[in-house]
Order: sequence, then structure tokens, then C-alpha cells
Amino acid sequence: MRKLKVATTFIKLSPVDKASFCHNVIVKMTNNPLFTDPDVSLAEALDARGQ
Repeated sequence: MRKLKVATTFIKLSPVDKASFCHNVIVKMTNNPLFTDPDVSLAEALDARGQ
């Protein structure tokens, strides 16, 4: 089993890189059985991102 790492270095990223990071998180959470009930719904996350 892989160890998961918490990424906090995204604070230092440029706005463009933060958008890519956010998009990647949303893609990985979509239809993922480990995230059946996230604190923020994926629809809300997409709306906040501007899609």
C-alpha cells in the first residue's frame, strides 16, 4: 500500500499552476469510491473554479 502525502507546497505556486492543481484534484476525486461524501461537493468546487 502506498503512503499518501499531504501537499501544502501549492501555496507557493503561481495562479496558473494553482488552477492546474485544483483541476487535477477535482479529476482525481470524481467517481472515486474513497471520496463518496466530500466536505465540498464536486459541483461546488467546479463552480468555484469557474467552469
